[in-house]
Amino acid sequence: MRIRQFHIYSIFNEFLPELLMLIVAVAWIYVVALMALTEPTVVAGIMTFLSYCVLPLGILFYLTGSGRRKRARALEERARAASQRPPEA
Repeated sequence: MRIRQFHIYSIFNEFLPELLMLIVAVAWIYVVALMALTEPTVVAGIMTFLSYCVLPLGILFYLTGSGRRKRARALEERARAASQRPPEA
């Protein structure tokens, strides 16, 4: 049985893109919230927030999450295959 060694660089490289995307998303939410606050009516502010923030970020997170869903599905398949395999003596 091989023990996988974790190096800080591999952990950092694995989570860095997701962390950067979350930082950018939070900054974008802040900018759009300020834009929405400057709208003359509440309805215009809500529509600005929905059209510039919720819709684009929802699409972005859905598209970028496809890799995570594929990895989770592959791990689930491997776990299912390992549980169905007869035990080795």
